[in-house]
Amino acid sequence: MDLKNKVAKNALWIIGCRIAQSVFQLVINMFTARYLGPSNYGLISYAASIVAFLTPLMSIGISNILVNEIIKNPKKEGETLGTTLTLTFLSSLLCVGGMAAFVSIANAGETETLIVCVLYSIILIFQSLEIIQYWFQAKYLAKYTSIVSLSAYIIVSAYKIILLISGKSVYWFAVSNAFDFCLIAIALLVIYKIV
Repeated sequence: MDLKNKVAKNALWIIGCRIAQSVFQLVINMFTARYLGPSNYGLISYAASIVAFLTPLMSIGISNILVNEIIKNPKKEGETLGTTLTLTFLSSLLCVGGMAAFVSIANAGETETLIVCVLYSIILIFQSLEIIQYWFQAKYLAKYTSIVSLSAYIIVSAYKIILLISGKSVYWFAVSNAFDFCLIAIALLVIYKIV
């Protein structure tokens, strides 16, 4: 199979997965917003916006060069990937701590806001481990990451539906977002060891 076909198939897997996830996300978020109400859904959105700000800081720009490094130096791919995972993991811990400090100061005395933000920020830890997806992209194996991501998203969507039906608090919804990234990170690490 020539390079153009590999790139095209890789892109189709990634795009197809993103479209499917967007559809699930729209439906689940609509029901979640209705259930949680403006106040609690606002807390989740507040936490999400801070995490969105911290995500590029957490990845410290490594993701932009990782694929290129793996392609240029295939003999050092294990070392490159290990170093990247370590750096992003440590960076994620610092970002979670920084978020907790920021929210404690910016929202002094608002314990619920602090708890929701810290629970939501656990996403950063699992996102740091998800950096392994770039190895799959460098090897034109995006099919695996797409299937894993979509499967994890379906599982988490079902979990959120259970949370809605059972009437759980906003804390459960804050953690549920990290659950998605946790499943993806674990599955990709397992597949990386197998492949």
